[in-house]
Amino acid sequence: MRSEMPPPDFVADDEAAARLWNDHDLSSAEDLELSRPELMWVASCFMSTRQADEESEAVFGSDECEGCPSCTGEEPVEHGNIAADVLHRYVIDRVVTRFEVEPDLLQRSISAMREDGELEPELVAELGPLEADPHTVRQVTKLSRSTMEDLGPEAFRLAVLYLIRRIYIGGPSLPLDEQVRISWRIPEPGCEPAAKE
Repeated sequence: MRSEMPPPDFVADDEAAARLWNDHDLSSAEDLELSRPELMWVASCFMSTRQADEESEAVFGSDECEGCPSCTGEEPVEHGNIAADVLHRYVIDRVVTRFEVEPDLLQRSISAMREDGELEPELVAELGPLEADPHTVRQVTKLSRSTMEDLGPEAFRLAVLYLIRRIYIGGPSLPLDEQVRISWRIPEPGCEPAAKE
């Protein structure tokens, strides 16, 4: 993605790189009105993808097929859908597991969120319609292992907003519990920050 801010490895006298960087048919970050944090996030996504591709080529080789669906005759599967599905189930399972151990977690998390003076306006705007729907709120308050399969997308989003500050996704080669790192509004028991003396 083009930007007024050149990439770290940009070499001005490299004619091919300069031509690509100055291609006015491509949208720039500024055209899309991305803020600097959003631009850095997009850049880190591209860098992570490039790194994962390079690691994959180093392990499997770039020219040899390792049993892709077109060679094995299997039905092709959309990798993005698999990742989203796995992430959804993993996050819900972690939420339900914490609910089982900490029955008052939802109330404490909502209080912590309301007391957070740094909530983004977009998050506050998103909360309004979700909290205005009694069915969505009821699904979140009744969330348990027996009801998690019936959780609608709005209720899932509301539960995430209440309980979780950020979800960090690591490289696909990591085990799932290391690949998905959850930053909770209320730290998990035994993970509380040390008290200042």
